[in-house]
Amino acid sequence: TTAYPLHTYTDEQPWGLVTLGNDEPDKAQALFENLLTASPVPYDAIAFDGLTEHSFNEAKRQENLFERRYKTKEAAEGATLKRWGETLASNINTAQTLVMLSNRGVSIWMTAAAERGTDPNLPEGLEARPLCSGGIRHLIGRYFDLTIFVETKVKNGKPTHVYHMVKNGAWKVKNRYEEEWLEDPKTFATELVNPTTEKLLELIHEAAVRRARKFGLEV
Repeated sequence: TTAYPLHTYTDEQPWGLVTLGNDEPDKAQALFENLLTASPVPYDAIAFDGLTEHSFNEAKRQENLFERRYKTKEAAEGATLKRWGETLASNINTAQTLVMLSNRGVSIWMTAAAERGTDPNLPEGLEARPLCSGGIRHLIGRYFDLTIFVETKVKNGKPTHVYHMVKNGAWKVKNRYEEEWLEDPKTFATELVNPTTEKLLELIHEAAVRRARKFGLEV
């Protein structure tokens, strides 16, 4: 999100890049919640980059809240489980708020770092998954239509980014349109190499159209 000369979000021009400090993850949730009351929501898409950093910063924020409440760090140690629970609840609340916005026609994009051990030759039974606090990493796939694992391969010093669209290796992948993807591999490749956002959206739209036709719905 900082690699391009994007417009910086302001109160007068509320769109573009919002940059938050490490000590203010709660401001992201406040922005999302304010949009729930907008009619209509003034954005086509929202990109949240990323959940891993947000989760870490929210955990630190909860620690600081308890330290101030109990006056000493030692006293706050006894509230570890409560802090952890509130951190996880905050992450889930953020994800659910974004899903509510998606139900109002906004495309939601969220990034997360990968846990250690993303090598495709992981031992049987292990898989790479989003690096997030606690159970939120298991829930992301339930909330969103797509969970894509991006694998970067480097050959002769040149990186290639492979988007895994279906489960074909030791990584966490979820695709709401997996049936369409598997029915027509010529149109829907299981691996997309260096795809543009436009290409990815084009495929998702085509899959959604085919799914709607199966149920006799108008597109």
